[in-house]
Amino acid sequence: MSNNKSKQTSTLEQLYQLFPGLVENIEHTYPKHPNPNLPPPKISIVLDGGGFSGTHIAGALAYIQFLQNQKRLHVQRIAGVSVGAICALLFAINRLDLAFDLYPQTRTHFEKYNDLSIVSKQLQHIQKIIPKDFHKKSKLSISFFDTKKMKHKTINHFTSNQHIIEIIRRSIHIPWVYDKTILYRDRFIDGLYPTTFITHPINKCPTIFLNLFNMPWNNMLHVSNRPSTNDTALEGALLVHRFIRTGKDNHFCHQFKPFSYHGAIFLIRITITHIIIKLLLWIYKENGPWAKYAKKNIIKHKNTILRHFKTII
Repeated sequence: MSNNKSKQTSTLEQLYQLFPGLVENIEHTYPKHPNPNLPPPKISIVLDGGGFSGTHIAGALAYIQFLQNQKRLHVQRIAGVSVGAICALLFAINRLDLAFDLYPQTRTHFEKYNDLSIVSKQLQHIQKIIPKDFHKKSKLSISFFDTKKMKHKTINHFTSNQHIIEIIRRSIHIPWVYDKTILYRDRFIDGLYPTTFITHPINKCPTIFLNLFNMPWNNMLHVSNRPSTNDTALEGALLVHRFIRTGKDNHFCHQFKPFSYHGAIFLIRITITHIIIKLLLWIYKENGPWAKYAKKNIIKHKNTILRHFKTII
């Protein structure tokens, strides 16, 4: 992983070179306060899942981190699911450079093996660089599905740094895509949607949603002829900048309010997700002829499906 570090650090540095010119246009929304003793405005961030579209989130977080370093804002808490959970952790430990390091490795592995199992080794590496007592004050909220209890769960209190990595591992398990299994530890799968903090609001702390669900779905597992990491990261940063500059929602970055257009779409998404999960578990657990047929053919043709998906979309 360290072999590419200088290259990927320069990717983050290239973004940072562009940000000073952008922040000149947000003095009316998030000014740099002349009194350093006064706290900057607080925000909560919600990071969506979306496979290889996660580079948009990495770029967006780099911009938000730049604003936080300038004390224009302060990220009070951060939630994530799937790739968003990994990005949330890297943001929290100030190692977004690794996001740009992990991406090409994961992409190369996926092109060759049609799975994401390499991420397990990457998480082991990340665990080694997490500050010792980080878990005590992480401010992370990570979501996953517990199929045994049939509940979408969010964990925001952790017993150790290893516990954080374990919860993220649950959050990123895409059935049949992560590896050849449908469930992680015969119980957990990808959370599919993040928590949005609506049950635990903080006064004067807006929730900013980085929404990959509204991005092209084919990009989530599409690796052939894809825009460069720099391009997608910069696009993510610019979309967040547009939101901060204008205060207007866009398809990628918006303020989450339950009683709004985006809130309604999110509720529909949750409903559809639970239906899909129940169907998936029916295929996995039932032994009837239709379930056996579906299970057999999904496993048999998984590599063929993914190979066509990656090359023809």
